[in-house]
Amino acid sequence: MEYRIAAYTDTGIQKSSNEDSLCVRRAALPGGGEAVLAVVCDGMGGLQRGELASAEAVRAFGAWFDGSLSRLPVLRDGAFTWVRQEWTEVLKGLHRRLLDYAAAAQVSLGTTLVAFLACGDRFLTVNIGDSRAYERWERLRQLTRDHSLVAREVASGRITEEQARHHPQRNVLLQCLGAGADVAPDFTEGLVHSGAVYLLCTDGLVHELSPEEIFRGLDPLLLRSKEDMTGALTALTETCKARGETDNLTSVLVAAAESPREPGRRGLGGLLHRLPLHRGTTSTSDEAVLLETAQVIHTQERLGTQ
Repeated sequence: MEYRIAAYTDTGIQKSSNEDSLCVRRAALPGGGEAVLAVVCDGMGGLQRGELASAEAVRAFGAWFDGSLSRLPVLRDGAFTWVRQEWTEVLKGLHRRLLDYAAAAQVSLGTTLVAFLACGDRFLTVNIGDSRAYERWERLRQLTRDHSLVAREVASGRITEEQARHHPQRNVLLQCLGAGADVAPDFTEGLVHSGAVYLLCTDGLVHELSPEEIFRGLDPLLLRSKEDMTGALTALTETCKARGETDNLTSVLVAAAESPREPGRRGLGGLLHRLPLHRGTTSTSDEAVLLETAQVIHTQERLGTQ
């Protein structure tokens, strides 16, 4: 399986800063096929330094991917057990560091996180908070479960999905990185479908859009290039803004296709900075080879620097 990636982020119509962060990685696997990582984080706008929390989260996952290139080929068989364990350690360690920083600096900071890892034809997602991952194939399927008050109310049958989208307490989270005693990430595994697209987004993108509108807006038949994909994300974002969404809006789209082993795949371009990395889609070494790497963050501050 090969992958094409696009991303879009927007400060929105009300906020003066963007506290969201994202990162992507793409690597060629030995013998053909690719692995891809996408991460979207929503820094908590009601807290101080949400942009720092979200930036640290995408940095941590990007570093994990870069350090795991030699082990990615074994994931072709869907052996994600060690990834689950390491991601849990990454998240819990980051949570503790954010708590320690907040206590030392006497500030509050937090972030949601959703990550998508595909290797060959298998995928794994993890999430904390209410940023989401979707699969758009024969239907639109939400792959993640929101850790929010309204999601709990929907699960209990007390409100409907439609009521949850506009509920006055829709932004109340049950857990996020950097707030609360502990975090319990949720994981989802599955088969990557050729021709499907996978959407990661912050909650700002879904409050004003119905599932049917997202399904129509991400028609794979109309997403034949990175430019098409970026255009689709931009159109969905602009619709949300026109309907009054006040939050930052960030999304990443990953398109999957059977590998034709074509050389010279295109970079992310556009919003994301394209780096001069290896080209082509087939690695002749025994390890995965990094093809694309990019991130969008809105602070250069790091934990431990004040």
